[in-house]
Amino acid sequence: MLGKTNYKTISMTVTNSGFTENPLHRAISATIRPLWILGGSLLLLSSNAWSQEVADTPLSPDSGFYGFDDNVPEVLTTTRLRQPKVRVPGSTTVIDGDMIRDLGVMSLAEIFRLVPGMVVTAVGSDQPVVTYHGTVHYEQRRMQVLVDGRTAYRTTLADMDWQSMPVPLEMIERVEVARGPNSAAYGINAFLGTINFITRDPADTAGVELRTVRGSRQYMRSFASVGDASSDYDWRVAFEKRQSDGFDYAIKHNSDTDRYDQNPYHNGHDMNVLNYDSRLNLNSGFNAEFRAGVVDGINEEDRLEDGELNAQENPDIDVRDLHMQTKLNFTPTSDHFYHLQISYESFKRHQRWHILQPSSVLTCLDNGTPLVANPGTCFDPSTDPFTALVNADIEDSRLEFELQDTRIFNPDLKLVSGIGYREDTYTSETYFSGTGHD
Repeated sequence: MLGKTNYKTISMTVTNSGFTENPLHRAISATIRPLWILGGSLLLLSSNAWSQEVADTPLSPDSGFYGFDDNVPEVLTTTRLRQPKVRVPGSTTVIDGDMIRDLGVMSLAEIFRLVPGMVVTAVGSDQPVVTYHGTVHYEQRRMQVLVDGRTAYRTTLADMDWQSMPVPLEMIERVEVARGPNSAAYGINAFLGTINFITRDPADTAGVELRTVRGSRQYMRSFASVGDASSDYDWRVAFEKRQSDGFDYAIKHNSDTDRYDQNPYHNGHDMNVLNYDSRLNLNSGFNAEFRAGVVDGINEEDRLEDGELNAQENPDIDVRDLHMQTKLNFTPTSDHFYHLQISYESFKRHQRWHILQPSSVLTCLDNGTPLVANPGTCFDPSTDPFTALVNADIEDSRLEFELQDTRIFNPDLKLVSGIGYREDTYTSETYFSGTGHD
């Protein structure tokens, strides 16, 4: 049980339709609200008024189903083909960036509380996890996560580090979530679904933007960006600092006194994110995009939650991440376009801590005796204790290559084809006994 402050919440309904409002929406809202205030005696009168108002609302020939206009979000992630959401052959949720910021979302993981079927929780030292239908609690495998089409999940332990993702909330244009198997388009890791963070175009953020948000427990998030846009070259440099002290204490049961004690809780984080985005327009049929970024910081781990083998200090994680991405876009004709994308990512986690164990552990290891199966023998507290240093350092990198071609023969016949290559490299003396490739 964690000590925490109560936050004020706002009840609302989130749908997967477009987020634009038309006169029909306002007519329905203006008619329904009085029912909650005046009670059931006006139900019949309001219902008749609502029917008359809807009947009098002019619908253009282009109006869509149920009166909603056709200005619905275009979806790119589900089929790798840009098309209106109503034509996507799959369950897809599109969350607009302005909506995320207006709701006061504090972290990337919180966004997915708006997605049907997504479960957002925390493990260990309050590390956020996002799963689909509650599957795979610790390692978020079989769910592809992309940032502008670049794979973002870690190769080594097949999980996502939401605390250190290089995506400031102010840079999000929209988030597309394809709910359900999508391995045909994105490989085996997209078995449960695909999440794609699409960031704002540098041309849309020209100028200077500053933002600071502060809260309890030393929560602080500062964002700053500067950029420019011209007919030939658009660019943006953005910096974000995320900081929080986490919860003050955790309430745990003390078996010696049979009481619940308040223990200090070490689960904050301090992350620095620097991103550079640009686009070079050489002519009407060719442009080049380049993105790069670094992440530097500390992810705090509590000794009692994540310090295995009787840790003597908090096993904090030192984070060092790097990414680079180049995308060449070619448009020979209005019905034929293709792109070549190359990206490189590096994830480094430095984590070490000292442990204290009885010497009987070493005896069992020398004899080949299983430790867990023989706790009384291998963890005999009467033997002399010894200290050791646990090395949980881990590094992994990824090199990706992608070529995709799109042809539009007519509005009902479109062809998307492509080829991709990915090489993963991982290094850890503890987990992999050295370096490996995949």
